Amino acid sequence: DKRTTQAELQDGILHAVKRLVKSGKFPDGLTTEGYFKRLHVFHGHPDEVSAELGADQVFPHITDLICQFNPGVPNLDQALRAFELIATKVAPALGWRPKREARVADRPALNAAVTNGALATPEVAYVR
Repeated sequence: DKRTTQAELQDGILHAVKRLVKSGKFPDGLTTEGYFKRLHVFHGHPDEVSAELGADQVFPHITDLICQFNPGVPNLDQALRAFELIATKVAPALGWRPKREARVADRPALNAAVTNGALATPEVAYVR
């Protein structure tokens, strides 16, 4: 859910925001959620992430789904779970289908992400 994923990501996000505010690139005084939106961080349940990505004004023009965790900095298990959910829930909900079968040894979540074509929006998508 949004509250849980925001709590897991906010330290990394707010650390990056501090640098952006100090350099004058971001305004000071936004809420944490305001900074998440300003950075185009999509997070929460897979249905929420799919709906938000699908509603983004650039969505009709994109051809690839690029997933990035920085500056959120989840731990490895969180990142792998997010990739798995992006590959198995978010990407298919957005209409992506696998192009080919690929395997990464001992990494079922990465295998699912590669197989479903999710590893290939300029926004961050973090799913729990």
